[in-house]
Amino acid sequence: MFNPFVFSYLWANTIRKVMKKSIENKARMYQTVLDLCRNNAGLWNGVPAFVLSLEKLDVELQLLRANITQQGNRLLGVKDQKTTTLQPMYVSVFVLKKALYMHGSSTSNLTLQARHKQSLSTLVRLSTTKLVAACDELRTDIDSYGAQLADFGISDTTISQTLGLIEIGLAALMNPRNAIIERKGLTFNLDASVRNIDKLLKERLDLLILSFNTLQPSFYQSYKNARIIIDLHGKYKTTPPLEKGSDSLD
Repeated sequence: MFNPFVFSYLWANTIRKVMKKSIENKARMYQTVLDLCRNNAGLWNGVPAFVLSLEKLDVELQLLRANITQQGNRLLGVKDQKTTTLQPMYVSVFVLKKALYMHGSSTSNLTLQARHKQSLSTLVRLSTTKLVAACDELRTDIDSYGAQLADFGISDTTISQTLGLIEIGLAALMNPRNAIIERKGLTFNLDASVRNIDKLLKERLDLLILSFNTLQPSFYQSYKNARIIIDLHGKYKTTPPLEKGSDSLD
């Protein structure tokens, strides 16, 4: 049965993988540029604009890495935690429902029987909305008939524990949704970091490096190579595009 929260989790997880690959490819390029410049500090440390741009690149790249890690961790284990939390709730709810069903049978309460006739497998497959409704019905009937379930092996402790598991389980159902909402904010931060770094490279470092084309051609060429983005499948593209015979990165 369709569960909107599970679908949202799976869809967000798919998008996360695609975005993560693209952003991490860029992050590796940024780091390569930074490492190259650091290893050649003697060539540019007398140029204040270059020094300030490298310092800013370092700070922005650290922020980007932190955002990537935070976004990746936000949904890590949420699905497993949800499953682990819900399993004991399903079993406990099923036990109470069967007790209520048997009480309805012994008292000829057909309505009570109808509300609690589901099998455990049916209960597990309920959508979130229907599961919440089933738990609400259970709590209502426990208030009405809980004291009469001792004959079916249900103690006050069992009832109390089950009601507690319901509260924990229903809260767990919302964790993936809350995580996805929070990830939207983290994705905005990631996009902002990437935009900031791209702007810094294109409007500052890519222009500053032009002065090294004649004086330090090896460093200049290494910088151009470092600006190539290599993806996880071995393809590559250059950012920004370099035209054959061009004396600039524009």
